[in-house]
Amino acid sequence: MDGQHLPIVPGSGIMVLPGTFIEWAHHSGQIVHVHKLEFEADWDGETAEHPLIMIANRLVAVQPVAKLMELLEQMAELKTTNIGLARFKREILLQEAIYQFAVKACANQPATTKEAVRQTITHMEANYQRNWKVRDLATMACVSMRQYSHIFRQITGTSPMDYLHRVRMDQAKRLLRSTFSLTRCLRCCKPRK
Repeated sequence: MDGQHLPIVPGSGIMVLPGTFIEWAHHSGQIVHVHKLEFEADWDGETAEHPLIMIANRLVAVQPVAKLMELLEQMAELKTTNIGLARFKREILLQEAIYQFAVKACANQPATTKEAVRQTITHMEANYQRNWKVRDLATMACVSMRQYSHIFRQITGTSPMDYLHRVRMDQAKRLLRSTFSLTRCLRCCKPRK
């Protein structure tokens, strides 16, 4: 998905944002079931702050799958209905399916948004070589990009990308120091002839 490899596991799902490039690959003998559900979500605010952005484009364990599948099957039955109460029912089912997905996407989040952002900082430090984007980090924390950047700055005193650059520079310095120390040690520990 957009160049990022996501291993799909049974009972998982991804809510994909418009414009996302998706490519599927599976091993022979594997059976993959894909359910595609397209919808438009009205939003008067900035696109980057849309509530669904926080849960989109990431793998989510949807357990138990049966409840979500039941909602999807009910929606499929009403697929061609565009009038009256049947259409209204379909829209309610869609909202319930999105809600169930969102609950699962944010189920294991820390009690506070500040703690969620701290966890992403720890994750970013451990995986500093990854091509991080603020959107990815905000998604991990289940907060909007604006809120994520604000809390991140409160915690670290800098922006997420400046912090990432600092982590990378510190790691490069450590590597240079260890390489220099190893080189110096090898010079002074050469066997004598």
